[in-house]
Amino acid sequence: GEPAGTAGRPILDVIEKENLRNTMVVVVRYFGGILLGAAGLRRAYAKAAAEGILTAGIATYALHEILAVTIGYGEYDRVVSCLAGAGVTVENAVYGEEVGFTIAVPLREVGQVTGRLVDITGGRARIEAQGRSYRQVKG
Repeated sequence: GEPAGTAGRPILDVIEKENLRNTMVVVVRYFGGILLGAAGLRRAYAKAAAEGILTAGIATYALHEILAVTIGYGEYDRVVSCLAGAGVTVENAVYGEEVGFTIAVPLREVGQVTGRLVDITGGRARIEAQGRSYRQVKG
């Protein structure tokens, strides 16, 4: 029910100015009436969108390879330390005859991380790709 170009376009302009993707901004206006006029509505919606984005913050996501890793107990501490140094977190650890866990590695670092795992374990680490997932890297 807003006058044409006074709500959606100003909000979209803010999103585009911030170069955001996969983003949704919702602005709810409680005040009715015509006191603001079309120009005032445009400013109000743009300001609300900009303040909402600033308050919420911007999160950056990157595509990661999910790897299942199986190693011996004797290698676990060295492997976890190495992964932590590379900014990779061990997830879903299962302790059986060996230690199995998953890691999420940014695509550009998969070769380097798997190479380090092979080096540290003397080639004994079993590494299997489990698919890909977007993970938050900033924000």
